[in-house]
Amino acid sequence: ELNGDSPIMSQLRRLFAVLLYSKRSSVSTVALLESFGWSKIQRSEQHDVHEFFSILMDALGSESVQLNKLLSDIFAGFSYDWLVCSRCNHIASKITSFMNLSLDVPHKVDENISNEIQSFIQKQFAIETLDGDNCWHCS
Repeated sequence: ELNGDSPIMSQLRRLFAVLLYSKRSSVSTVALLESFGWSKIQRSEQHDVHEFFSILMDALGSESVQLNKLLSDIFAGFSYDWLVCSRCNHIASKITSFMNLSLDVPHKVDENISNEIQSFIQKQFAIETLDGDNCWHCS
């Protein structure tokens, strides 16, 4: 059963309520970070959004098996990567799981970025030819 009264879930609810109903331009995340068990030193370190998302998903996923499965059902994906030698056609492949994608998004995008997201995802998974110093050599 999902535990809606866990410290992390309670702090997330509180934070989103403050964001929704407050007229403040910024809000403190100290209570949320403390609910992760972070020390004052860890809270004062700068974290990017990708790192924070990973930490949040790990913390939430550790709260219950059911919540971990739910987060996995929503966010998890798999990438099938393979390299094909252009000389001997040897194939090296691997499957990698992920909970998020880091996409190359230009600094300037159209106001309606949702139309462009699909193209950013396609670019992330586009076929790439390895050559020169970037060339893969099979054995």
